[in-house]
Order: sequence, then C-alpha cells, then structure tokens
Amino acid sequence: MHLRLSLRSSTALLAFVVLAEFISGPTHSEDRLAAVTLGKAVFFNRCIACHEPPSTVGLTKDELARNEAALPADEKEATPERGPSLAALLGRRAGTLPGYHFSDAMKSADLIWTEHSLRLFLLKPVAFIPKTKMAFNGLKREGEMENLIAYLKEAAK
Repeated sequence: MHLRLSLRSSTALLAFVVLAEFISGPTHSEDRLAAVTLGKAVFFNRCIACHEPPSTVGLTKDELARNEAALPADEKEATPERGPSLAALLGRRAGTLPGYHFSDAMKSADLIWTEHSLRLFLLKPVAFIPKTKMAFNGLKREGEMENLIAYLKEAAK
C-alpha cells in the first residue's frame, strides 16, 4: 500500500497540525510566564511583610508602593530586622547573607538553597530548621510553592 499525498491533503494535514497545537494549550514559555506571574502574587500576599522583593524589575507602581508600605515608618530601605533579601537566593549558603542577623540554627544549618531545600523549608520552616527566626506556617496551597520558586528564579535573572 502506497501513501500518496496531494497538495490538497498535505495542506489539510498542516492545518490539522497547527489546529492541534492551538487546541493543546499554552506553550512551555507561556506556562512559565503564568507561573512567574502567579508566584509574584504569592510573594506579595505571603512574603512581602518580611522580605524585600528579589528584584524591583517588572514591579508595578502598586507593588512598589506595597513594598514601601511594608517598611518601618522611619525606614526607606530594607532593614536587617525585616528579613533577609531573597535576591539570588538559589545557590546561596543559608545564613550567610551580609547585613542580616540570622539565628544560630540558620547559620549552622550547613545548607545550600536549592529548589528542593527551599521546598522543604517553605513547607514548614520550624520543622525543617528548628529554632529558625522565620515565623511562618508554610506554603500549603496547591501551586503556591512551584509558582513562588518560578518567580524567585525569574527575578534572579
């Protein structure tokens, strides 16, 4: 049996492939962009009270104002008391960022922040590093962890 494609059938096949791609949903880059956008929302809902945004690139005026509002009234910059910066967090040794007074537990954790270690920590910080200063119950809602990590990775670029 020989398969013979005419110009008409090959055009139909191409149209079918293009339609299938369209119907199949967003591309990987669209998925990543959506995760970063959702992760930024997680940051501004769950992390901004204690941490500076990892980057001000791409922040809206409202987001910049929310960050400013989270600072103590007499401060216009991040303070070591507020919480360590999350800029370029992945790959950093825990408890070593200059300018922040980490707990002894964090300093002695002998931990490099990777996606895996960050997931374990953010699930329940005091369970992962007992006696950490991070008073946070953890990220438990579906998708929050992955989206926040996507945002932190993107902001580090």
